[in-house]
Amino acid sequence: MPEADRFEKKLPPHWRRPYRIAKGDGAGFGVIVDCLMPAIRETLSRYAKPEGFFEAFELLFEAVSATTGQQQSMLNWAAHIARLDQALDTLEAQREDELCIRLVARAALRAYARLKAEEGPVAAEHVRDVFAEMFSADLLEHQWFSKVRAGLMEAQERGLDAQREWERTLLATMEPQTHAFFRTLFSTRHIPLRVPPRLTKPMEITHESLSKPIDLQRMPRE
Repeated sequence: MPEADRFEKKLPPHWRRPYRIAKGDGAGFGVIVDCLMPAIRETLSRYAKPEGFFEAFELLFEAVSATTGQQQSMLNWAAHIARLDQALDTLEAQREDELCIRLVARAALRAYARLKAEEGPVAAEHVRDVFAEMFSADLLEHQWFSKVRAGLMEAQERGLDAQREWERTLLATMEPQTHAFFRTLFSTRHIPLRVPPRLTKPMEITHESLSKPIDLQRMPRE
């Protein structure tokens, strides 16, 4: 067994299927995303509480709103970052029993840095979407990419730069699903029971397709 594949045995079951799909030939990004979203939902349902997301978002939105449209010196920028960082540290300490809270806090801090690079007023929905993107990227890095990266590179014969580009494309493909998932989380105030609609449609099985003769020319040869 390749050394990288040993990590698969250590992955929780809900993270193994996306790995197997991603290792296979011809799996599109949409198919992989459809496998990853249930894994994300399962992880959050086990290890996160929605209140942690709401409190981190409030700290993030308050920090963004307080500085929107202001010309920031490097000194002011450092002061705002430090205040947000301290508030998020306090949140981590208060919710230290929640295993995802560190990733939640880190995502809020990274979202602030990205949002402050944008010009003009920032809507709450946009702040939420950026927060969702940052959290999903950090969660995937922590729970999946860091554990299966070597196996994917070996299976697909990719170098590190190509693998990183593949990961960026996967995250970009996932953004609509991530936004929809967090929209539901914030509107229902609960970890969603279901993931957003699939990006890809499963193959439709009909009586006609079942009755179709097998094409022996396409059967694999030993």
